Parts: sequence; C-alpha cells; structure tokens
Amino acid sequence: MKTNIILNDEKLKAISLRTGLRQGCPLLPLLFNTILQDLARLNKKKGKKENKF
Repeated sequence: MKTNIILNDEKLKAISLRTGLRQGCPLLPLLFNTILQDLARLNKKKGKKENKF
C-alpha cells in the first residue's frame, strides 16, 4: 500500500506503508497529539500565524 503527502500545496513522492496502528488502538490518541504538537511547533518556528493541517 502506498500513500502521498501534500506539503505546501505540493504532492510529494509516494511512500510505502509497512506498518500502522489498528483501529481502536489505545496508542492512537497519544500518537496523534504528539504529531500535531510537533507540526504546530514547526509552524511557530517558521513564523506562521495559522495552522492548516
């Protein structure tokens, strides 16, 4: 299975998905919050005033 990431309105090269979390996994909310915090921190460093994820 492959997926694409869109960054700054540009579609990046497809990457293969090898592993993931099962639906309902108790770790999913923690992982989600961790990733969003990192993205918000990166945007803040770049001086962006709004977050579009």
